Amino acid sequence: MKKSFLLLTLLWGALSAWAHDAEVNGIFYNLNKANKTATVTFKGDSFVAYDSEYAGDVVIPKAVTYNGITYSVTSLGNECFCGCSDLTSITIPNSVTSLGEYCFSSCKSLASITIPNSVTSLGEGCFAGCSSLTSITIPNSVTSLGERCFWDCSSLTSITIPNSVTKLGSCCFDGCSSLTSITIPNSVTSLGEECFWGCSSLTSITIPNSVTSLGDYCFSTCSSLNSITISNSITSLGKSCFSSCESLTSITIPNSVTSLGEECFASCSSLERIVVDAANPVYDSRENSNAIIHTATNKLIAGCKNSKIPNSVTSLGRYCFSGCSGLTSITIPNSVTSLGEGCFSSCISLECIVVDTANPVYDSRENCNAIIHTSTNELVGGCKNSKIPSTVTSLAACCFEGCSGLTSITIPNSVTSLGYECFSACSSLTSIYMLPSTPPSIESRIFEDTPLKTVYVVSENAKKAYQAEYHWNKYKIVVKRTGIK
Repeated sequence: MKKSFLLLTLLWGALSAWAHDAEVNGIFYNLNKANKTATVTFKGDSFVAYDSEYAGDVVIPKAVTYNGITYSVTSLGNECFCGCSDLTSITIPNSVTSLGEYCFSSCKSLASITIPNSVTSLGEGCFAGCSSLTSITIPNSVTSLGERCFWDCSSLTSITIPNSVTKLGSCCFDGCSSLTSITIPNSVTSLGEECFWGCSSLTSITIPNSVTSLGDYCFSTCSSLNSITISNSITSLGKSCFSSCESLTSITIPNSVTSLGEECFASCSSLERIVVDAANPVYDSRENSNAIIHTATNKLIAGCKNSKIPNSVTSLGRYCFSGCSGLTSITIPNSVTSLGEGCFSSCISLECIVVDTANPVYDSRENCNAIIHTSTNELVGGCKNSKIPSTVTSLAACCFEGCSGLTSITIPNSVTSLGYECFSACSSLTSIYMLPSTPPSIESRIFEDTPLKTVYVVSENAKKAYQAEYHWNKYKIVVKRTGIK
């Protein structure tokens, strides 16, 4: 539903209203009288008007004659077959040199197509949403694949990209959930943002030595991807490049990579081995830590379920362990004096957090299984077994985010503020005990995506105050004077 809505939005924004110049044998054209060329278009002047105008098997001729003048058919115009859900096949003559933006988008019955070797470019969204398309041959004449070219072609199983192509555009194969193999030629130098996002059947991929960068979210949610080799030609991995690659078990960062995007390996739940080449000038995985550490700053920027934090590490980056669902325990050494936001978010199996007693900035007082900033008394990281000590005065943003094993929590009377999304995505959290008689300051989305049903408070006055302050009408607010945890 989300993708369908997005596609409709993209198409609606891309559409330009114009009428066709001619109709010949059921096909509509715009004519260029100066050079006697014709562009295939649609009937009418709006998305609704031409929706499903073409159906069945359509054969595009090399040339058409209109009012005694012969025109060579050289292009398929923008959106010309867009939304023709009953179009089953099409024959394109070798007089055509370009396929326009979204020209076949949402042709849901189009199962196969042959592109003639006269075509040099495939426009943005050219085949987006062709959910029945199982195979396609791209000729050597094509030099570029536009953004979203094969977006959401959910039946496409394999594709060979010719060595004439130099770049794969953003979202090029986004949502091709049946794609099991793809051959990327040595001519390609970059993979765009979200290039293979959601290719959930892709198990392995070889990136040629010609590629120098992987865009943001390039392989995100490729949930079956269990093997990938990052070549020595690659210098940068974009933000969330491999996030949610749930089958990926190991990764080696070559010495060429000098830039890693934030959350590069977030939610890689099976990742158990991370190695950085010893010759890498920017990053290391010192002491067999199974982590990526920025050498100059001693910041740990990516970890996995088997990571150990070396004593030389001074800070943990934002979301560095996010989604490490196999991580069960972690020890924060005394060298760590800075924790990034959400660094243990969605670590659903995390049940033990210990801070070294010699740490000058953080502690885990009273065996609370949480990380507390000693001087500010702010709880900055928790897990499913955390207890909030009565000395804590605030909960940091995202501190319990994604703790799916957390079923109930008690907020002590000492707490005066709850940070943004501090309990978001706690998918088992059904009740909370609010001991403060005066409602604490609460930022937005603290219970986002939780099944919270009951809020316990200490008195009728407190109940009225919470109702007046937060308008928690969707929760059952219960006064429980005794037995509160």
